[in-house]
Amino acid sequence: MAIIIGYEIVAVWLEPTPIQILINNNFFFLSAVIIGMVAGYTIERGLRTDFLQRRLIEAQRAELAVNNAQLDSELQKSLDGLRRQAAELQASRARIVSAADGERRRIERSLHDGAQQLLTAIAIKLRLVSELTEQDRSMARNLLAEASGEINDAARDLRDLAHGIYPPLLAESGLPAAPCGGGTPVDDAHHGGCRLYLGRYPAEVEATVYFCCLEAIQNASKHAGEGATLTLRLREDAGMLTFDVVDDGKGFDAQGRGLGAGFVNMADRLGALGGSLRVESAPQRGTTVSGAVPAKACADAG
Repeated sequence: MAIIIGYEIVAVWLEPTPIQILINNNFFFLSAVIIGMVAGYTIERGLRTDFLQRRLIEAQRAELAVNNAQLDSELQKSLDGLRRQAAELQASRARIVSAADGERRRIERSLHDGAQQLLTAIAIKLRLVSELTEQDRSMARNLLAEASGEINDAARDLRDLAHGIYPPLLAESGLPAAPCGGGTPVDDAHHGGCRLYLGRYPAEVEATVYFCCLEAIQNASKHAGEGATLTLRLREDAGMLTFDVVDDGKGFDAQGRGLGAGFVNMADRLGALGGSLRVESAPQRGTTVSGAVPAKACADAG
């Protein structure tokens, strides 16, 4: 534009130029300016677009790096969680195996110290009876009476042992009919009401819930204190068979003191079937033990 203005000043005032030449020269100058402006605009637009694209790519790369870092962190957390779960699962399996071995040894001791000794004594007395039948009938009758009492004792021990392994009522009638005894008075109104709503479940589900309730009630009997009452609730909710064992006893600091072996055993039992355990307690506010396990109810077993 400066060149055109300078030419116009020279060509019009300082050195007059013929009109035809002036028009030709002006057309040339204007065409060159327009072409230069278009070319400059195109070049500048390309440079600016390239600059913006580079900035956008850099921003996307930075965002991608941040996302990758977050994904790496989340992946590491997931791996740590899987390792922790694997370790907990291994520890849980070890505890289950140890508990099974302990229960087997307890059964062996019960049989050896109880029924086996009684049956051995009965066998000895029966041999004595066979020897005294002709010599001392009175002594033989006394020995037979003692043997009869010991047979009843042995039968009772065997029934108690079998009841501890798997209660007959639980096998026959399911959870609502199976008693969960304990030293603490149990309000089983909720428990009894379940008879109208709970059906039959796979044996492992019923046994898991039964023994967890029994463990919770026994814990309350030992630690809730005198005068404490206990409520047992059973229900099926959203495909989960749940139970609540609630006492109004002394309670304890569940977070500060942690959970004992009984609660760990309950959590292991429930966890083996995909269930979970929750314990809520505070000093002088009682204790609530809640558990849930997938119901997997039988189609029509009730």
